[in-house]
Amino acid sequence: MKKLLPLIIFLFCSSIFAYSKNSEAEKYLKLGKDSIKRSDYPTAILDYTKAIELDSKNAIIYFYRGAAESLSNDKKAAIEDYSKAIELNPEYLIAYFARGNAEYNRHEYKKAIEDYSKAIELNPDYADAYNNRGLAKDELLKHSEAIQDYSKEIELNPKAAVGYNNRGVAKDELGDYAGAIKDYNKAIELAPKSGSIYFNREIAKYESGDKKGSKEDEIKARKFGLKEAYHLIKGLQSRQTDPACPWLL
Repeated sequence: MKKLLPLIIFLFCSSIFAYSKNSEAEKYLKLGKDSIKRSDYPTAILDYTKAIELDSKNAIIYFYRGAAESLSNDKKAAIEDYSKAIELNPEYLIAYFARGNAEYNRHEYKKAIEDYSKAIELNPDYADAYNNRGLAKDELLKHSEAIQDYSKEIELNPKAAVGYNNRGVAKDELGDYAGAIKDYNKAIELAPKSGSIYFNREIAKYESGDKKGSKEDEIKARKFGLKEAYHLIKGLQSRQTDPACPWLL
């Protein structure tokens, strides 16, 4: 079963964040930004480390080094830097969200839920935090609670397919195939070229006894790039969940 996370772009915009008052540290922050744009994460980490040496009390620098570490798949180091950023700025909303994502990737779902909940406490309209908290709850088999989070995300962001898709997955896990298919239909309406959503609806239709409809969705899932859909013919053992990606902002 495929779950989707919102595509959240990693922004480096001085108009959003005040960087460092230390001009030398600011220079390395900008170098780190350029390294990130080139996907050169090891160099970005070195740049941010140098900036920290020059301005060690700046929460933003720790956050960005954590982001570079997360993008280079060093989630443990990323969590340490996000934690330092939070220590320096206890209301650093995006650091809680990013730390939750890193914890999710490390299968530390209870900790992730705590951080997503803190992000929601700081901003009750943070739709992506509801989505990701729902994902973590799903991993703990708390599907009914996850549905509540996905429903809140849909309320806040009704044009995003991910909420409908992920709520459909949770309903499917509870055996509510009709409810799942209804959510997948809406998700496909919003994202008509998503192979993952067709794949999910394919499974729900198969489980509900609609073999013809399942076959039609299998063809569409493969058309839009999801090759594993074809294995469904051999049985439902091919169901799977996408690992969470390091969404940062």
